[in-house]
Order: sequence, then C-alpha cells, then structure tokens
Amino acid sequence: MKCLNYIRSDHLRCKKSCRYLIGIGGVFFTLLFAHIDNQYSKKSVLFMAQYVMDGIPFFMCMIFGIFAFSDSICEDIKTNYYRLAILRGDIKEYCNGRTATIFFSAFLSLIVGFLLFIFFLKLNFPWKAENDSVYRAMIRSGAFRTILKGEHYVLYYAAVGLKLGILAGNLALFSALLSLY
Repeated sequence: MKCLNYIRSDHLRCKKSCRYLIGIGGVFFTLLFAHIDNQYSKKSVLFMAQYVMDGIPFFMCMIFGIFAFSDSICEDIKTNYYRLAILRGDIKEYCNGRTATIFFSAFLSLIVGFLLFIFFLKLNFPWKAENDSVYRAMIRSGAFRTILKGEHYVLYYAAVGLKLGILAGNLALFSALLSLY
C-alpha cells in the first residue's frame, strides 16, 4: 500500500518538473522538424507519420521520451532523498514505486508528444491519399492492419503510440539501471 504513496509523490515531483514538458515538447518538435524537411510533405497523415518515424527522428524521440524521469535515482542519491523515503517505508516499496514512475513518465511523454504530432498532421492533411502506396503496404503486411482496414485511424495511432510508449518506458528503466553504475 505504501507503494502507491511513493508513486503519488514521485508522480507529483515529475509533473512539477519542467523536464516532463520538455520531453513532450521534444518529441513533438523532433517529429515536426523531421516533417518540415520532407520533400513529400503534401501526401497524407499515414505517409508522413511513417516517413518521420524511420531513422534518426525516431531515436531522438526515444531520447526525449526517457528524458523526463530516468535519472531520478541519481538525483535522489545526490540529494539523499532516498534515505528519507526508505526511512518512511520499505526499500522494496520505494524501488517498486520508483520503477513504476520512471516507466510511466517515459510512457506518457512519448505517447502525448506522438499523438500531438499526429493531430497536428491531421489539421493539414487527409488520413490517406489517393493511390497511397504506404497505406496499401500497411494494409497488406503492417501491424494493426485490421484497425486500418476499418479506417479507425485515431485508434490505430493510439495503438502505435502505446507500442512506442512501452518501448520508451523500457528504455527509461534500462537507462535508470545503467545510471547507477
């Protein structure tokens, strides 16, 4: 039960920190700048989202996604906050709460930044263009193709965002583990 108290206090620390907003903005603006550089910028949301998520912009988004709270354990060690937290409760509960907070902060920052970018694209482009080769390839062999066949594009990008958020959360936990050494 104390784990929920740790999660709540860590979540408030994360939300009050500007790093969470920097992570969301970094994901959004990284994708936006990758979109501006595109020579095929008059296609569709499906084409543009697929284009910008390949290569360096994808890795930059992962970096901004894990930026929010992945180094919090090092900060706690530097300020001796972990001693106070462990004295109030149990070390196992502290570690579980910190792990959940690190994962969900990266998870949410990447999902929110990615979905903001998708909705920004939707303001300017249709979901799919006529004779869109990316759409045909995604229907033929892409992940979540049954959602695309039903033309539920918002649900499709929510599922893609969840997939990317889980990856960012796992990378944030891995970077928190490596930061201890």
